[in-house]
Amino acid sequence: MSEPVRSEIVDAVGVVTLDNPPVNALSLALRTGVRDAVTRFIEDDAVEAIVLTGGGKMFSGGADITEFDSGVSNQSPALPELIELVENSPKPVVAAVHGTAVGGGLELPLGCHARVAAAGSQVGLPEVTLGLVPGAGGTQRLPRLVGPAAALDAIVSGKFLGAEKAHALGLVDRVVEAGGSVVDVAVALAKELAGGGPPVKTRERDDKLSEGVAEGLFDQARKDAARRRRGFEAPQACIDCVEAAVTKTFEEGLAFERDTFQRLRTSDQSKAQRHAFFAEREARKGKGVGRDTKELTITRGAILGCGTMGGGIAMSFANAGIPVVVTETQQDALDRGMATIRKNYESTVSKGRMSADDAEARIALIEPTLDFERVADADIVIEAVFENMDLKKDIFTRLDALCRPDAIMATNTSSLDLAGVDVGYKVRQHRPRPEGVRYSGIADKLYHMDRYGQKTGKGWYRYEPGNRTPIPDPEVTELILETSKELGIERREISDEEILQRCLYPLVNEGARILEEGIAQRSSDLDVIWLHGYGFPRYRGGPMFWADSLGVGHVY
Repeated sequence: MSEPVRSEIVDAVGVVTLDNPPVNALSLALRTGVRDAVTRFIEDDAVEAIVLTGGGKMFSGGADITEFDSGVSNQSPALPELIELVENSPKPVVAAVHGTAVGGGLELPLGCHARVAAAGSQVGLPEVTLGLVPGAGGTQRLPRLVGPAAALDAIVSGKFLGAEKAHALGLVDRVVEAGGSVVDVAVALAKELAGGGPPVKTRERDDKLSEGVAEGLFDQARKDAARRRRGFEAPQACIDCVEAAVTKTFEEGLAFERDTFQRLRTSDQSKAQRHAFFAEREARKGKGVGRDTKELTITRGAILGCGTMGGGIAMSFANAGIPVVVTETQQDALDRGMATIRKNYESTVSKGRMSADDAEARIALIEPTLDFERVADADIVIEAVFENMDLKKDIFTRLDALCRPDAIMATNTSSLDLAGVDVGYKVRQHRPRPEGVRYSGIADKLYHMDRYGQKTGKGWYRYEPGNRTPIPDPEVTELILETSKELGIERREISDEEILQRCLYPLVNEGARILEEGIAQRSSDLDVIWLHGYGFPRYRGGPMFWADSLGVGHVY
């Protein structure tokens, strides 16, 4: 087994290379190797400066997440300890970044005295996506390099910055254009710094801490995070830590950040988000899908049906820049569907989330047609017709004869992925009611009252034009009260907890059946579907993870 760190001396500069494939994760072994190499070069009189770089495709993908729960991440040298060693080095230490440097893989360069990045490389602190804050000084050092406003934007969102943007903000000192050697440039910069006196520590650079700090900056950031990431704890904690960088001494801020990191690390939300992280990666490992499996490039899609679901799926294709054909059997249904699509995009434009030109460009990618055979050239065809098994079977028989042999033919069942009262009614027409089950009939009554839901402006609730906020309707309340009386049901208060149990335990039961029947390969795959397909809160990890967190005995 090769050593996770390599070192050499180049023109009186000690070059330390992280070599822990595939992402140079900052495991205990790697941290130990970097510590030993840096210490050796500090003590070597023949070495004037030090360069840290990554082997393979990147500098570092960050901490080894698997060490979090085992406690190995806290074993010496822990990452904060290693970064302190680098920052306190009497000899300049320069980070030479290529590929990606994210999470702890960026916090290490932040502790260096300068940073060089290859053009096209990416840096970032995405810990918030795992329910965490950066825990090795990232929230304290980044504001000192780029200012609190820019640091907030990067840390709270978790988004990556390109090398050029990072350079403009002051995070990166030099960008190496394509064809150049990032290590050679870093070595040259390290020698230059070695001749300019003691290196300046990032922790001592306070000049930018007041840059862009408008009155109410942090209060506004909290309001924005509450709106965009409702229910998530980590974004708010990130804001608290960046504010600490401005209002506390460096040592106090560092301690505050570390305490916050440790608190979040053991929280249910972080455990859930880390589960989601690994579940998404496991989902790529399907049975029968190996490295030699050919990938199909999707260049054109087709949707059968332009109702609520069909239109939404068509928009997903357009949003990804993929041309898509949508078909209907009647012109008025096609016109209604396209009008809804346009209305949805106009709503997004009115909220400032998209430009009018961008919306028009996306609408132009959607081709409405009554010609069923227009789907023949598609790489993927998705049917989104109403819930009628005979109709679906007929459609796939036609598609089988029409589409290319390598095309993907997929079904979308409307009663799952957003459905109106009308869809539920049609489903019930094809499913016999279990014997002995009491049935209120309220949903059927709503259907016959033309209360289909958002599509008609009223269903179980009523809706204002262009607004999806449900508004309680006295007409429905009265219908419920009358039906309860007819059925002899004694009305009572139902707690939030009971409502959650009624909604969530059936999901868990059905998930168990799906696993038992071999429809899904892993329980974590079900969680991925719920997270991405249904908007299940990521900080809950998915229904199967949620059930595991309660314990099988309790759920059973």
